Amino acid sequence: MTSILVVGFHELDAGKTIFTGSLVSILRKQGYDSVAVKPLAGVNLWESPWIIDEIKSRKLVVSGDAIKLNKAMDNAIPPEILNPVTVVYAPADPSQSNWRLVSGREDYVVLGRVSRCGGERVETLHFVNVEALDRIPAGVAASVVDAAGKVRPFPIRVSDEFVDRVLTGSFVGEVESCMSKVLAGHDIVVFESNSDVAVPTPSSLGSEMVLVVGRGVVGVVDGERWAKAVEVLVGSGGLRSLRVQDVLNLTGVRRVHYLPFLSEPLEGYREHDLENLISYILSRIKK
Repeated sequence: MTSILVVGFHELDAGKTIFTGSLVSILRKQGYDSVAVKPLAGVNLWESPWIIDEIKSRKLVVSGDAIKLNKAMDNAIPPEILNPVTVVYAPADPSQSNWRLVSGREDYVVLGRVSRCGGERVETLHFVNVEALDRIPAGVAASVVDAAGKVRPFPIRVSDEFVDRVLTGSFVGEVESCMSKVLAGHDIVVFESNSDVAVPTPSSLGSEMVLVVGRGVVGVVDGERWAKAVEVLVGSGGLRSLRVQDVLNLTGVRRVHYLPFLSEPLEGYREHDLENLISYILSRIKK
């Protein structure tokens, strides 16, 4: 088994999911048992309103990224396994702050899921943040409550404190239980990080290489070098406090691959777009 870690150079919209889905899809077409995982994913309800219908129809809190990755690998892994932790954000109600922007409080986590993998079973916990429901527009809150009533198992009622625990990695054991299941069952596993987090989960530090995705470019870093830099940098804040740029300052990049501009990004990259990069990846794996 070989694993690859994909991280984002930019905090938002680096293009990680499009790249990861394309990479896995192409490897599968070439005959490799390749899958993708995203340990933690968030979806903004206001930017992706269609996710409400997905949640209700699946009876499961899911992210758009998990759906895209699942499609790219021919539904090889259920969304709750490839993405054990998912949170849904909703916009703050500006009328509650006298129409003033409050830094860091533009969105709130209102709904979420944590899944744990054990043997053949997947245990799922849904939650709804009742404190946050009072801080978002009433119409949006009604949609969230409606969706929460459709998921199974029914969500527990939680507070901001519980959400903070989810976002800071308190459920790493649950995440790792699903990552271990995937790593044991496939030849090539591609970890996709969230935002510009350098290490999405501890098991990703065993990756053969790290691919740093920027807008139109991919930097390649040796996985062992990345892990050693993380070891030097990690402190009391834990792995999730490490940003990609922090680690890059110590590792640099081994090589660079440029990506073509995608006028239709949902279609992803084609095989010849990633030909040189995939050849390099496969040569490293075979070694």
